[in-house]
Amino acid sequence: MKTLRSLFSAALSAFLLFTACEKVPSTPGPQGLSGLVVLNEGSWGGNNSSVLAYDQESGTMVDRFYDANGKNLGDTGQDMIVLGDDIYIAVNVSKIIFVTGRDFRIKKEIIAEKDGQALSPRYFATDGKKVYVTYYEGYLGEIDPAGGYSVRTTPVGPNPEGVAYAGGRLYVANSGGYNYPDYNNTLSVVDAESFNEVSTIEVNVNPCLVFANAAGTTLYVSSLGNYADVGPKLQGISAADGSVTDIDCDGVSAIAYGKGDNLYVLCAGYDQYWNPLPGTVYTYNAATGVKEGTFADGIENAYKVSADPDAGYVFVTASDYNTTGDMYVYSSAGEKIAGFDTQGMNPSKGLVIR
Repeated sequence: MKTLRSLFSAALSAFLLFTACEKVPSTPGPQGLSGLVVLNEGSWGGNNSSVLAYDQESGTMVDRFYDANGKNLGDTGQDMIVLGDDIYIAVNVSKIIFVTGRDFRIKKEIIAEKDGQALSPRYFATDGKKVYVTYYEGYLGEIDPAGGYSVRTTPVGPNPEGVAYAGGRLYVANSGGYNYPDYNNTLSVVDAESFNEVSTIEVNVNPCLVFANAAGTTLYVSSLGNYADVGPKLQGISAADGSVTDIDCDGVSAIAYGKGDNLYVLCAGYDQYWNPLPGTVYTYNAATGVKEGTFADGIENAYKVSADPDAGYVFVTASDYNTTGDMYVYSSAGEKIAGFDTQGMNPSKGLVIR
């Protein structure tokens, strides 16, 4: 199941084929980055999602999930998170969450249902004990590893995307992605203990990703707008009173939270002829919401940004939707460490698994 943005991007594929950037070499790969894995969404409907890692001996990318389980990950690998010794992988169109060990061998396959229909997982968050996941049909799920990976769900707004945990509450971005052009513009606030929605917060239309700062005092949400007269925005939300503040940022397309209370904001888009514009990543102080500077720029076909707060790396991916995508790896200080062809379609996230 895809948002309108994803469907629109797929529809541009034939055109973007002629504007694709020059590929970075597939070798040498990210030498020295031990444990780095890349989640590739794959092509929608292609059953070619993957979790790839660079093999130092062969000099190629290998599919860790396939090698461990003898089967493909599925259709549209959406998100991946680590909790303890477990790795959770949401596969959106296949409507499944895989729980694996750090060797990527499957421990549990989770398929949540409502009214006899399987739900489509999107994004994860954790409070350090449980894993929370949005389901695009309008639900938030809670996965309890101590309870045999049992799942309970609660209704939220339409077509939720990102979710963040802060101070005993969960904040869910309700995109309303199926309701074009009348997108939703709320965050659902869910009490983590009762697992019920207690309030909503109004934000810019089509909210997508949401993260909390280290203190849990401020939430940051990126929204995509309506692709017409309402543009994308970056906004800060007070966890204390729910007040919303616009943050100076033009063309935000994705955000990530990383080491040192840093918020990484990817700004990219298209010109009037639908040629992709080079992407720029800015760093914001997540404690104050103040822009600290340009982290990386000139990234052709910039697609997603992610960060590993423990390892301190920042990952920026590039995709033209037609050929295998690229990943650029940076230190938290902004030093470019590596750039390589991931050998997978639409790379979306990097993590260090050791």
